[in-house]
Amino acid sequence: MPAPSPLRQDALDRGLADQHATANAAVGRLLQIAQQLIRRGETVDLNLRQLIDESGVGTRFFYRYFPSKEAFLLILLEDVFATLASQLTGVLAAASDARDGVVAWVEGLLDQADPDTAALGRPLLVQAPRLNQQFPDAYRAVGQAMLVPLAETIASGVAQGTLQSRDPAADARAIFFLTLSVMQSHVMERSTPSPQERTHLAGFALRALGAELADSGQPNRSRRSSSTELNTLQHNAIEEQPTQLPHNVSHDDAWGSPGR
Repeated sequence: MPAPSPLRQDALDRGLADQHATANAAVGRLLQIAQQLIRRGETVDLNLRQLIDESGVGTRFFYRYFPSKEAFLLILLEDVFATLASQLTGVLAAASDARDGVVAWVEGLLDQADPDTAALGRPLLVQAPRLNQQFPDAYRAVGQAMLVPLAETIASGVAQGTLQSRDPAADARAIFFLTLSVMQSHVMERSTPSPQERTHLAGFALRALGAELADSGQPNRSRRSSSTELNTLQHNAIEEQPTQLPHNVSHDDAWGSPGR
């Protein structure tokens, strides 16, 4: 069959664009209603039949775009964490320097234990091991969107002389998993981090990077002591054993070092 003429190709492109816009709107509605059902029912297992009925798209439409319930949950997780990654990138960009950025990033991730936000994240955490097993590459990309900006901020702090790190990517990964583990623990226990816990965690992260929190909770710019031994222990720990998260929520090595 000969290639379509330019005018015919334009007509085909317009038709496909209309179909794409219609399908995108319907998928967006599915994701929106799924979030509403999870928040409303406070369930960790989304009812697929209820989702299809309330969205009005029909079973055929659902399975045309999602081969399984897990495939839909992966896109829901991607949607939720893309929003979080955007928020974390925003707080890093607004920080006065790299040290303040690290504190803001830790605080931003801990904010996900807020009751309203946690209601949506809880079922995704429960499903996370299965999603990681079935869709490892896509699952890795979700975590990298949150991890890479932190690694870049640490590298920037090293270049500016405000932070110390022999390996910004590995240090970012360690801080990421530590903060993620604490946040997930609170989400599953339906609790929130106390101000003291937030300050301790942010201070711990900064001390690993050669900085420290002042009494006010802001980075202390006068401290420049070496953290070589602490960094060495940290890197050895990362290489020798995988990070284990509580409540059987383990991301294994899916959210590894940037660029892996």
